[in-house]
Amino acid sequence: MAYQDAQSKVLIEQECSKANTAAKSQKTELEVCREELSRLLSQAKANEALVERVPRAITAFEEAFQNFDLRQQKAQLQTILKAAHIYNDGKIELEFRGESG
Repeated sequence: MAYQDAQSKVLIEQECSKANTAAKSQKTELEVCREELSRLLSQAKANEALVERVPRAITAFEEAFQNFDLRQQKAQLQTILKAAHIYNDGKIELEFRGESG
C-alpha cells in the first residue's frame, strides 16, 4: 500500500507540473493578446479623437479660406489638390495630393 501512495503522489506531482506548464504557456499567450488589444484600443481612441477634430478643422479652414482673395485661394488649393476634373454634367472629381491610386 505504501507503494501505491508513493506512486499516486508522483502522478499527482506530474499532473500538477503539466498543469503549471500549461498555465504558464496560456498566461504568456494571454499577455501577448492583452498587449495587442491594448494597442488596438489606443489606436481606436486616437482614431476617435481624429474623427472629432477633423470636422472642426475643416470648418475653421473653410472660414479662413473664404476670407482669402482669389489668388490666395488658388495657392492654397494647389498645395492640397493634385488634380480637379470638371465634367459637362456638372460632376466634379478631386484628386488630393498624397493620395495613392
